[in-house]
Amino acid sequence: MSVFQVIAGLEKALQRPVARNLVSVYASKADKTVSNELAKLKSKGHVEYDAKTIRLTLAGKKTIGSSIPTILISQDATLLRMKKQHNLTKKECVIVDILSNGRPHNKKEVMEKTEFIAKKTFDNTLGKLKRLEIVEYTDSSRFFQLTEKMFPFGRPPKPAD
Repeated sequence: MSVFQVIAGLEKALQRPVARNLVSVYASKADKTVSNELAKLKSKGHVEYDAKTIRLTLAGKKTIGSSIPTILISQDATLLRMKKQHNLTKKECVIVDILSNGRPHNKKEVMEKTEFIAKKTFDNTLGKLKRLEIVEYTDSSRFFQLTEKMFPFGRPPKPAD
C-alpha cells in the first residue's frame, strides 16, 4: 500500500488529520522513506503536514477518489505493528505490554515483572525503547510510560477508584 493510500485510509478511519508516526507504521516503511514520499505528495499539492500530523488536501482527496483503502485500526493493532516495525525482542514486547495501560510505572516493579536479572541490561533495554520514542520517563527517572505516539486514539481512561 502506498503512503498516499495509507494517509487516505487512516484519515477516513480516524476522521481527523493523521499522526505522522502512524503512517510509517501502517505503510510498513521507514520514517525517512515516508518523509521522502510526503515531500513528493506535498509538491503535487496532495497533502499538507507539520511535524506531527498529515492531512489530505482537496486536490489529494480528488486524486485518490473512491480508491481509499479500508484500514482497520485499533490500539492493539497499533502496538503490534510498532513491535514488528522495530523488531522488538520478547522482553521488550513484555515491557510494552505492561505499559499499555497508559499509566506511569515504577522501573523496579517492571524490571521484576520482566525477569531481567541485571539492572544494567534492563536500563540498556529502556534506553533503546526511549531512543525509538516508545517509552519516556515521567517526573523522575524511577517512573516511565509509553509515549503519546503509542496511543494514536488517546491514552486509555484511568480505572475508577
